[in-house]
Amino acid sequence: MTIELKIDSIFTAINSIFVLLITIGALVYTVKTYLLKSGLHVRGSFGYGMHYLSDVPYITNITIENLKDKAMVIFGIYLKMGNNYYLLIEDYKESPLILKPFGIIQREFEPLNYYSINMVNKFVMHLSMFGTKPKQQLVLNTTDGKHIVNDDINHWAPEIEAFKNQYTEIIYPVRFRYKDKSYGGDVKYLVDVKLEDEKEIVIPIGVMDNGQIHYSPLSHLNLTQELIKSKERLNDFLEMKKKSGQFNCMSFKLIDFKEHRKRSRFIHPVNTIQANFMGNFQYHVMGRVRTIFHNLKKKIEFKKNGEKL
Repeated sequence: MTIELKIDSIFTAINSIFVLLITIGALVYTVKTYLLKSGLHVRGSFGYGMHYLSDVPYITNITIENLKDKAMVIFGIYLKMGNNYYLLIEDYKESPLILKPFGIIQREFEPLNYYSINMVNKFVMHLSMFGTKPKQQLVLNTTDGKHIVNDDINHWAPEIEAFKNQYTEIIYPVRFRYKDKSYGGDVKYLVDVKLEDEKEIVIPIGVMDNGQIHYSPLSHLNLTQELIKSKERLNDFLEMKKKSGQFNCMSFKLIDFKEHRKRSRFIHPVNTIQANFMGNFQYHVMGRVRTIFHNLKKKIEFKKNGEKL
């Protein structure tokens, strides 16, 4: 009897502990669920810089992440600078922005002309004002009132390293597009063709450095180097082949792709740079020292300009 009582007591104790653990787990879950549903918890980040066509620094991008299991309504996003300035980043008063539960928004911004206070006075903004001083905080205008974004999104970008070390170079791939498709550097012409079944295709005509013509669906027309020297001559040739039935299509448009590239928004390079891989000392020490002196020089210039203003 004594042994059976002890066994029953043990099972009763185990059962009680099990029930207690389930109760604690349910309580923790309930509290976490409540916390996710109540209040606001947002983290965010922003980037800043200058455009090559403007000397006015600006906010280049922002990221806002909702860490709550409920939607939030945003009427405006501001950057608080110091104690007395609020820089408007985006205004949603006309059409409020709804940030979904656990949602995230990212915005990229174009360069601007200048800053204004009360739309009357021009405000002078320096790039150094986007640094650590004065203190800066993202501020949201929401249905719950003013909300300060205290948590940062610690994402990485190579531009950040470039600001810290001038020896950091970012290599950007450049693609030239026509109708949402990019074409290689050897392409001289594009033939935008409308077929008899209303289908549209684009046929590239590429030319190698030695003048040879790349193979294309139009190779059966016996294109020559003389023909592709002139857009007008090539266009007349294709019209003649279309009329003779050798080039089957309803219509076509010949695009000089080299001229199309010249009209693109990219700066066309003048110089060619070869890779120069640096050692640890040159990059981490010399590059950092050079950047510190450059930033110090700029800071002194900004102070002098500020005194003149």
